[in-house]
Amino acid sequence: MMTREKAIEILRQVAKAILETVEEAGPDGAPLGPMYAAVMTHGMRYEYFMQIIHGLEDAGKIKVSNNCARIVR
Repeated sequence: MMTREKAIEILRQVAKAILETVEEAGPDGAPLGPMYAAVMTHGMRYEYFMQIIHGLEDAGKIKVSNNCARIVR
């Protein structure tokens, strides 16, 4: 069974990886579909992926439009 601390650490790592991917994509943004496909192969459900995306957006780290995430500067 996974501990709460381990789950939080995994969440942080996934959020960091998403932010790095979006940053590297540049001004055109990173499409959400391929990012989800990458984490899906590790067992992440779509609902959890979107919760992370919405959390990053609510925190002002990214902006999502047309199914692409862009870094907020």
